[in-house]
Amino acid sequence: MSIVGVIGILITCSFMAMRAMGTSYAPGGFLFSTLAPALKPSFDVMGMKSLFSPASLVLGSMTATAFCVHFNAPDFYKTLKKNTMQRYGAFTAIGFFVTGLISVAMMALGFLTFGGNCAGMILNNYSYKDKGATFCRLLMSISLLGSYPFVFKAVKSSLVPFITKGELGISFS
Repeated sequence: MSIVGVIGILITCSFMAMRAMGTSYAPGGFLFSTLAPALKPSFDVMGMKSLFSPASLVLGSMTATAFCVHFNAPDFYKTLKKNTMQRYGAFTAIGFFVTGLISVAMMALGFLTFGGNCAGMILNNYSYKDKGATFCRLLMSISLLGSYPFVFKAVKSSLVPFITKGELGISFS
């Protein structure tokens, strides 16, 4: 499921690149008139006037979410073939680098398309009549659903030993 989510993110990034290079959302473009005024591209308005505005909290939250698999690090290490710390470190560095690169690319593409009127969830900027954006919203939903097994696996690997030792007063023996 998670590989489907990764593919969905790459497809969404590609879609955003196509829209950023095209004229669909430019004034006079066929999708421009379908946008709410607050979501129309605006390059003459400064959206965030200070680093300490609430908008920076949204960006920080979304950035943290992109890197939110640290609780599964021990499991990833155990399942890595030829699991040396050097190999694990290299794979981790590559993973974080690629995740950061994709995140920055999507932020830049969203800004290049919508300017200062970028919504916190950039796919909300795209028109409801844009079939590509609708498909990408579906892909992002699948990606989100695909991340839940990582969370549940981490909870299970932490909670099961805790429960079976009788720490909660529950005995399964």
